[in-house]
Amino acid sequence: MRKLFYFLGLSLFLMSCNQNSGESGSGAEGSSNAKVDQLKGEVMKIHDDAMHKKGDVQSLLTTLKKAEFSSTEDSLAIQEAYKALKNADKGMMQWMREFKQVDDQGWSEDEKIAYLKEELEKMNSISNSTNEALALANETVETVAGNK
Repeated sequence: MRKLFYFLGLSLFLMSCNQNSGESGSGAEGSSNAKVDQLKGEVMKIHDDAMHKKGDVQSLLTTLKKAEFSSTEDSLAIQEAYKALKNADKGMMQWMREFKQVDDQGWSEDEKIAYLKEELEKMNSISNSTNEALALANETVETVAGNK
């Protein structure tokens, strides 16, 4: 019985050592894993920040859709702001459909890093588009409401 416990204990110890060594990595592989994790975190942070603004986007879309305008100029401004919000929202939805979890792809660390750098650029662009569309829509709502 003691031999069985000894064998089980030794087996568990060896398995835990193997798992720990795979997770921590060493040398270049460890730094690659850290770079992948860092980039993944940056991409998801920007994504999460942009998603928090989705409620504002939807609210402004509704406001603009219902907005009454007194001139052709107001109408064009409303259409422009509405289109900017729709395009920003569409960009985010498309990005989410196309985004791949790098750990599920069988890619090398270099491929993961290259992919995440591209996705970081895309997310920065989407975030900027969202912020610009929100600013334009807010300004349009204030201007059109102020003309009444």
